[in-house]
Amino acid sequence: MGESASIMLAPYPTLEEVPASWKAPAVEKGMGLIKEVIHAARSLRAQYDIKPQARPSFCVRVSSHEVAALISPQEDDIITLTRAEKVTTVVGGEAPAASGVMIVSESIQVYMELRGMVDASAEIAKLEKQLGSVDQRVQGLERQMNIPGYETKVPANIRENNTNKAEALGTEKANILSAIESFKALMIDG
Repeated sequence: MGESASIMLAPYPTLEEVPASWKAPAVEKGMGLIKEVIHAARSLRAQYDIKPQARPSFCVRVSSHEVAALISPQEDDIITLTRAEKVTTVVGGEAPAASGVMIVSESIQVYMELRGMVDASAEIAKLEKQLGSVDQRVQGLERQMNIPGYETKVPANIRENNTNKAEALGTEKANILSAIESFKALMIDG
């Protein structure tokens, strides 16, 4: 880094000027995961309209002990930044009952305890509306894919894209149905 008479006159430092000893890609990756977990938890609070004074519990489900080792030491920070009662990190296992979920990646899911936090019947109504929308999109895609000559007239890349869309919609529908069942169980238990 070049010397200057004043910081006011010095050029802004560039990434190339940073000493290699200051760079820590593993730490940056870990903090990136923590940031994504915090974002997911905050998004869950917003999605279910959780009041700021409410302190929900979160469960971060990960697929490996390596990912858990990155997240577990930061649980206190996650609690503070998400205004949570507690945060636990678990490797694998079943999804917690009566909880909302936000998928961070294929290896990280964030669950928020919903019991006592939301109106289950209102959430079921919202989910049923979403389900209707997904069903309409599925039917439209099926109509496109079932037209005579689809396999021969439609280019391969579009057929593949439609197949991927159909799979994604199927997954979305399954997730909505699962969430509806969770809220029904929450109504029975709650």
